[in-house]
Amino acid sequence: MTLEGNVVHEGKTKILYKEKPGELIMEFKDSITAMNGRLKETIPGKGEVCSKITEIIFSHLEKNGVNTHFISRVSEKKLRVKELEMYPIEVVCRNIAFGSLLKRLPLRSGEELKRPVIEFYYKSDELGDPMLNEDHLAILGVSESEIKEIRGTTLKTNELLKELFRNAGLKLVDFKLEFGKYKSNILIGDEFSPDNFRAWLENRPVDKDLFRMGEGRDTVIKAYLEVLKRLEKVVN
Repeated sequence: MTLEGNVVHEGKTKILYKEKPGELIMEFKDSITAMNGRLKETIPGKGEVCSKITEIIFSHLEKNGVNTHFISRVSEKKLRVKELEMYPIEVVCRNIAFGSLLKRLPLRSGEELKRPVIEFYYKSDELGDPMLNEDHLAILGVSESEIKEIRGTTLKTNELLKELFRNAGLKLVDFKLEFGKYKSNILIGDEFSPDNFRAWLENRPVDKDLFRMGEGRDTVIKAYLEVLKRLEKVVN
């Protein structure tokens, strides 16, 4: 049976296929979206670039003691990953004041934060991905010990990746993580690419903000490729 006959989930930018018990194939699409899907475009080559960046990041984290769902590469756009029971939350880590944080705190755009800021959001397009506090997380079934572990893993990930990006000549502004359980262990899932992190090169975005700003496909894929090239250089 072909993989296409075993689709277990298709989202805006990825498709998950069931290959065997406990494992999935994650295929990256060439689509890009913003504003909860209200902005959509297809950028040839984007899926392959995002899959390669994700592989680099997750491999780096694994080498440094942070567990992810990544297993191996399958093809240009496909990665083999562990099948997780996902938490219905998104975890955002911020190093620099930008984006929605400026609507909540009296900070200057681009100001470096005194310490990383961790935020939790409910993963729901229908509700607009609302911000959560720890009481809300408890209602969603996330225990105090799980929250502590997720927070700790996010902070460790941040320290590792800030250094990696700095070595690549990039500034890691903020990023989003998703987590899930695999055989009672909490792992980072989903992806790590310019679709879900902000990075600046000489204070210019090289991430999905370019698409949000109305830049064309060529500009967006050029920026994504620049991130890939720089990361490949520092890990090889």
